Amino acid sequence: MNDVYGVKGEVLAISAASWGLANQLEYVNKFGLFNADLIVWQIGTHDLVQPKATGDVIGTSVRHPNKKPLLAMHELFASYLLPFVPLGSGASGGYSIDTSRIFTDNVEIVRSMHSKAQTRGTPIVVLYTPNRSELSEEELLYEKRVFFSLLNKFKIKVIYTLGEDSLDEEHFRDHVHLSKEGNEFMAEQLFEHIKQTPAILFT
Repeated sequence: MNDVYGVKGEVLAISAASWGLANQLEYVNKFGLFNADLIVWQIGTHDLVQPKATGDVIGTSVRHPNKKPLLAMHELFASYLLPFVPLGSGASGGYSIDTSRIFTDNVEIVRSMHSKAQTRGTPIVVLYTPNRSELSEEELLYEKRVFFSLLNKFKIKVIYTLGEDSLDEEHFRDHVHLSKEGNEFMAEQLFEHIKQTPAILFT
């Protein structure tokens, strides 16, 4: 930001592997918002029906180890190759049960996060990312309609990266996670928004 605006800024990333919206709210409830001037909330289509992540997978999933690998080849496969294997558009990542209840809970989480930010006078920008399969056909249409309607009600700005001149196949490393190129693209979209409305940062 110093290069772009001539002012010093600090960016704090609050997240962890497999976190859902419930984990993010729980973190904010415990540690607060760090006097942030702006909250950039990255939410993907799969997040709408993802429950709170627990520690159950640690030590049982190759993607969540709890000890050092015995061989370097094992580490190469589990940590660097396996994450790039597409799991398919129907992959649920372990949160396919009772998605309607989970979605209802996540809507309430958005309400709670907005309330906390509003109390502090901190604006929220939602950086929305689709599933890779949505490049050809959108998914969770009802959930997305309810979700975006809520954001509109709260006057929360949404940067939606689906459509012409937007994300494409090279921007994904698996069914939902972005590649290096995808993250760079998203960063460009975010900074374009900030340049158009710099007052949200420097007021």
